[in-house]
Amino acid sequence: MTTQTYIVPCPHCGHKRQVSFHKGFWTETDHVFWSDGRIESDDWFEPTHTQQCPKCGKFFTRDPQGRLTMVDKPCTDKAILSYPQLRAAIKEVAGNPYSEEWARIEAWEAFNAFYQDADEIPKEEQEFNRSNMQRLLDFYHSLSPWRFTDTEFELNRLLGNRDACERMLEITCEEYIRQKKDFRIRRGLPWDDDKERWTRRYNNLMAELKAALDLPLKPYKK
Repeated sequence: MTTQTYIVPCPHCGHKRQVSFHKGFWTETDHVFWSDGRIESDDWFEPTHTQQCPKCGKFFTRDPQGRLTMVDKPCTDKAILSYPQLRAAIKEVAGNPYSEEWARIEAWEAFNAFYQDADEIPKEEQEFNRSNMQRLLDFYHSLSPWRFTDTEFELNRLLGNRDACERMLEITCEEYIRQKKDFRIRRGLPWDDDKERWTRRYNNLMAELKAALDLPLKPYKK
């Protein structure tokens, strides 16, 4: 495992915060993947994309890690925002699509983590979470061209949109592979044209998502 320290500058006041990334290979890490995209691990973590400056208190979205400055200095500040912080961030970054999407995704994941073992969830929190999930769905629906994602499927499932989930599962293997290829090429990422491997991934994913339709309406461990 490798712990690295990066500088996260605040775009509002210029304060430079040192934050810690702890990364390792998944095969060497004790971790749990959740259907909402969360990763639980004692040996792997990175700061939330949404950050709050410790000096001026304003919220912002950090640059991708590859564009941050690394320093040769130990650091224990994980800079992972709490659910109340992420919920507050949504209002402040509204209007910036990139920042708002990250704030909403991370608030959704943090809500699920915070309440996953709760017997009761306050009504106001339930209503906020449903509204937040719907706003995320509206964002994904606005994308052109449409691209299949298991995140959109999970949002529909948790909102009780079974018909929408079933329609999403009608995507063919050929279309799934084409979308994966187009997505990676547009972002300059390498593409492995191994149709057999991608077909296995498609079949495994479809089997998992079909089984999830009959699970309780809460995130599940993958």
